[in-house]
Amino acid sequence: MERAVRAAVRIQEALLQESQKGNPLLAVVGFSIHTGVVVAGNVGSQSKMEYTVIGDSVNVAARLNALAGAGEVVVSQQVKDKLDNLMSTAALGPQKIKGKSRPIEAYKVLRMQHKSHSIN
Repeated sequence: MERAVRAAVRIQEALLQESQKGNPLLAVVGFSIHTGVVVAGNVGSQSKMEYTVIGDSVNVAARLNALAGAGEVVVSQQVKDKLDNLMSTAALGPQKIKGKSRPIEAYKVLRMQHKSHSIN
């Protein structure tokens, strides 16, 4: 999880820099990160095969991505709980998302600490 959040933050920084060189579309990308159990594997037929992941965790991550504005990284409560000592966040409040009966807590990542002492 830590590597995913760090990568998303770094990518956002790089996209912002590149967008200032003349491609404004790069500045409108948002990321979301969630954690959970997924099923991964090849899906399709012999004429068209794809490697994919499916499951509730994938669906939650996709729905959270709709909350990520331009240049933002949004994480779920589970990610925040695991990495709370490594990042600063702003609560987006309970979010009603399709496929869930209860609202999901979501957070915008404001900053990551420079170094981690975890081994994850």
